[in-house]
Amino acid sequence: MKSSLKLTSSTKLDKEEHKKLKIIINCLNESNDSFDFREPVDWKGMGLTDYLEVVKYPMDLSTLQRKMKGEHYTKVEDVLDDVQLIWDNCKAYNPDNSWIHSVAEKLERSFKKMVRNYFPDLNIALPNSTVSCILEPTE
Repeated sequence: MKSSLKLTSSTKLDKEEHKKLKIIINCLNESNDSFDFREPVDWKGMGLTDYLEVVKYPMDLSTLQRKMKGEHYTKVEDVLDDVQLIWDNCKAYNPDNSWIHSVAEKLERSFKKMVRNYFPDLNIALPNSTVSCILEPTE
C-alpha cells in the first residue's frame, strides 16, 4: 500500500465490487471540485521541478480509470489505495493553507464517506473524526 489508508484486508475485485468502485470513481470525477485531479499533474509545464522528489507515486482519476479498464487491479483495496494516493499526493506537495489542499481534503472526505457506504466492512476512518470509547466502570 502506498497511501495513508493502510488497509489490511484483501477483498477480491469481482464484478459486483468493480461496479461499486466505478460508481465511486465516476461520482468523484463528476464533482466540480475534481477538475484538477482528473489528469496527471503537468509538473514540467508548471515548472514544479521538485514534484517527483515529493510525490513518489503520481496518481490521478484518469490513470485510475485506465488501470481499472485494463484490469490492472485484483483487489478492492488496491483501487482504494490509488484513490487515496491522489489526495495524499496533493496534500504532501501543497501547503496546508492552499486552496488545492482544501479541495483535496473535501474530496477525500466525500471519497471516504462513499467507501463507508459501499464497503462498510473496511472500517474506513473519516478525516478529522474523533474516536470515542466507552469505559467500563471500575470497582
